[in-house]
Order: sequence, then C-alpha cells, then structure tokens
Amino acid sequence: GLLAPALAAVGFAASRREAVSVFWLCAGAAAFLLALGDQTPLGHLIYRLPVVSKFRAPARHLFELAFAISVLAGIGARAVLRRGVTKRLILITVGAIGLAMTVGFLVLSSRKLSQYVLAKGMAEFDALPWSNPAVGVPILIFLAAAAVLLYWHGKPDSPPRRALLLFLLATDLASFGWFSDWRDFSPRKEVLNPPAAAEEYRDLLRGG
Repeated sequence: GLLAPALAAVGFAASRREAVSVFWLCAGAAAFLLALGDQTPLGHLIYRLPVVSKFRAPARHLFELAFAISVLAGIGARAVLRRGVTKRLILITVGAIGLAMTVGFLVLSSRKLSQYVLAKGMAEFDALPWSNPAVGVPILIFLAAAAVLLYWHGKPDSPPRRALLLFLLATDLASFGWFSDWRDFSPRKEVLNPPAAAEEYRDLLRGG
C-alpha cells in the first residue's frame, strides 16, 4: 500500500531516537536487501548460512519488510494521536512519496523501457494512467491517502476521521489484489474436469 509507508515514514521521523524505531527500520532495510536475492552481497552471505540457505524464494523476505512497515506505521499513528507530528512533517512525507511515484512513472514511460520490453518479446507496455488501471488506480489512491492523512491529522481523535482513515487503508491494501497474478495466470475452469482414466473408473463404479 501507500498509506502504510507514509505512516511508517512519519513514525520513524517522530521517534527516530527510540531503539524500537531504529530496530524496525534496520529490519525492514535488511529484509528488502535479502528479497533482492543474489543481486546483493548480503544475499550471497545469507545463502551460506546453515538452515537459512534451505529457504527458497528470496522474495518471501518481503513479508518481513511488510511487517516492519506495519510496526512503524503503528508508531506513526500513535505519534499523530499524541499530537507529536507537525503538519509540515506530513507534507514533507507526502511530497517525498509523490516525488518517488513521479520518478517511477517517468521510468515506466521512458522509451528505453519500451525497447527493453519489446526486446524481451512482451507486449507493448502502456504507462498512461487513463489507459492502464495498474498505473492510474495507485495514483488515485495516493491522492486520496494524502488528503485523508492531512484531514485526520487535523483532528486525530475524531471517530469519523479515524473510520475514514481505516477505510482508505483497507482499500489501499486491497487494491494490490486487483492487479495480482490471478488475473493473468489463474487456472482455467477445464482443470476441474476429471481425466479420462478417472471417467473410466467412474463409469465402472456406476455400472457396478
């Protein structure tokens, strides 16, 4: 999601001198590096450790990253509720995430990436938000998250504002599933049909 990392950034900035915040920041950074597999020296080092080397997909370390972000986001929510976060910090955080998204959009729209996609034999990639929901929906959610975060920061004790924040957080996290692999790689309904051998035994059983 996008709202949870924003709250995590706010949480670390507001409590960067606390050991728990430093720990979870380091844990999240280490998990991210481990998720890159053999693209970093850390991945080669961990692969040589007993037991840990038996784990398969390095991308599973993203679970640890998500957990670290969740803890830091909780710290951020606590800091806002305790009035320990300024509006300026919220704006800086939102601006930084917006800048990162802009850079990512420019990379997706670059001609070099299009040439790379074509060279790999894949279909041409359309990065325009109004043509590609996988690009447009996150942008809309980010704009809504920024507005709701600022709105909640004004009166963090307000139940309606809390409910709105939780609703947007759930929508933000659920939006990942809209563009997940099930859309393109889910099994076809034909896999539910019994094989020919099973049909033969079924006919024998029915006949008996």
